[in-house]
Amino acid sequence: MTRTFQTSPAVRGNVPLLLALIGPSGGGKTYSALRLATGIQRVETGPIYVVDTEANRALAYADEFRFVHVPFVAPFGSLDYLDCFQQCVKEGARTIIVDSMSHEHEGPGGVLDQAEEYIIAKLRRKNLDRESDEGWREEQKLKRSAWIEPKRDRTKLVQGMVQMSCNFILCFRAKEGTDQRRNGGKTEIVKLGWVPIGGDAFWYEMTARALLPPGANGVPTWSTELEGEKIAIRRPKQFEPILTGQLNEDMGQRMAEWASGGVKLDLDAALAKLAACSTSQELRAQAGALRTQAWTAEQRNTIAQTIATRQAELKPKE
Repeated sequence: MTRTFQTSPAVRGNVPLLLALIGPSGGGKTYSALRLATGIQRVETGPIYVVDTEANRALAYADEFRFVHVPFVAPFGSLDYLDCFQQCVKEGARTIIVDSMSHEHEGPGGVLDQAEEYIIAKLRRKNLDRESDEGWREEQKLKRSAWIEPKRDRTKLVQGMVQMSCNFILCFRAKEGTDQRRNGGKTEIVKLGWVPIGGDAFWYEMTARALLPPGANGVPTWSTELEGEKIAIRRPKQFEPILTGQLNEDMGQRMAEWASGGVKLDLDAALAKLAACSTSQELRAQAGALRTQAWTAEQRNTIAQTIATRQAELKPKE
């Protein structure tokens, strides 16, 4: 069977925002995420969901912000996160805050944990002591294969998120990193700065990434010479005039306006215009104008049904 594909003029719009807030405790990640989400909500009307892996700490902000709270406990597998996100979207979530996404990497049942369990199970089956020379050699062989399934599940998670018609604000923990380098025959300890705790698969999908060091009070660092921090920072050109100073609701609103093409689409108003068309020619002109706008697939179906219904109503009169 030959597949067919829908084509339309390229119009920027309805592009979900994928934002990462990265840093250790004390930088203002959770509060900033709620402020940004509240601003996004001015454009993307619909509930904000907070997926809370931090023992219900997000509830500390329940008096100041309106959101749906989703307690999330171990296991923190990639597919567990995906199941959670799919449920939130099914319930109507338009923006999902995840605090913290780092549990998917280092929490119980997360990627590191799964790889470790794989190695332990393989060594046990071969009756090898991990502390023995033979056990150590076997462990080195197993390390690569131990990551195959966890990384495959992570890929499914990231791809699933990208396909969802929903905005995400992901909070990642960070830790101070160091590396050893040889310099003039001597070994030196090089500071890497605040290194994000999470998988590389996330960084490249993020619309923007903000680094919030301790005491940042919601004001990101957008420039660094430290190698480990560079992956935590991404402020694309279109957001440079927006993301300045403390993260707030207006920034969320302006980013959402950019993502929607700068125009908030009103389905009810569009349907009313179609219903008001008095001739087929007028209806075709109105329909053509609507096709150039960035509606969701569901909205396009509703518009198409309305056009067909109105066309059938007009035919007997012409």
